[in-house]
Amino acid sequence: MSRAVVYETFGGPEVLELREVPEPHAGPSEVRVRVGAAGLNPMDWGISSLPEAAARFGITLPSGFGYDFAGTVDEAGGGATGFAVGDRVYGGALGRAAADFVVVKAPADAPDALFHTPDGISDEVASTLPVAGHTAAAALAAIGLRSGDTVLIGAAAGGVGVFAVQLAKLAGATVIGTASEGTFEFLRQLGAGPVAYGPGLADRVRALAPGGVTAATDLFGTETAETALALGVPPERMTHRRMPWSGSPMRSSPARSPCLSPRSIRSSRSATPSHCRPDAASTARSWSRCDRAPVKRASPQDCTGDPADSTQREQCSTDQQCLISSSNARQEPDIAVPRPSADLARAAGRVD
Repeated sequence: MSRAVVYETFGGPEVLELREVPEPHAGPSEVRVRVGAAGLNPMDWGISSLPEAAARFGITLPSGFGYDFAGTVDEAGGGATGFAVGDRVYGGALGRAAADFVVVKAPADAPDALFHTPDGISDEVASTLPVAGHTAAAALAAIGLRSGDTVLIGAAAGGVGVFAVQLAKLAGATVIGTASEGTFEFLRQLGAGPVAYGPGLADRVRALAPGGVTAATDLFGTETAETALALGVPPERMTHRRMPWSGSPMRSSPARSPCLSPRSIRSSRSATPSHCRPDAASTARSWSRCDRAPVKRASPQDCTGDPADSTQREQCSTDQQCLISSSNARQEPDIAVPRPSADLARAAGRVD
């Protein structure tokens, strides 16, 4: 027997139970991971407490819990490729991560994901990468962040923000991050110029960036996005994050996605590795924009899934991201999907 966190009814933390369950084993083309750490995200409590959120992810009761995990491969079935017993790995297993063991395909099928953990990165740090790390990288990829930019990041000291700050610095950008004053020194250590939330934010940002702000990503609420608009940031260089079960759901027409203001900005719904697939309706986070230019079709190997099921794909410009618009997605978002790299994992290590 082994242990897993499960729930049979929707509700708060009280519905979660640690139970003994039959020990899973790797089948053909699968590996089993002995979990060393599991990461928790807002999507996890959203799925376990809200039936509508669970339905969006294809979760039915009874269910396991969590997505992010890290550990060591201890079984490999026949036909499994890319991973071997003893490999340290991290990734995602939708509704199964909080357990002694996780079994996933090798290579993984979306929405699951599996990657090698870089040397020097602990399981605890690696288990924070799949959702929060990918969301941060997706947010920056969607605004085309580049060296020389001055980017305003809302909620910079949050779970996603700490990744966004470090990735933006790695890209060569100047970073200004909104936060509470108690986290200012922490943000300075990460290389960001901290600025307090609240009334007068635009004036405080102007004081920190007299040359102007060129891009922005709002990871909580709308204040940062509103401020960026007031500062003249081009709408196409802004993103805004929303959870998939939040109000004002995105419409099915990508050209008519609602915006923060009459001027169009990109909007996010909360990013996992599973976004590099046609069916984005059951993924954790997506990044969409209101005005989209036509994109070209990419080759099938650029993203997982059958390209025939997608209305639009954009060729990956680097190994770090893949932009997809899916015909199967309920919101048909433009999705910026980072492909995990050693840089991303090492950036996480700087937070540890």
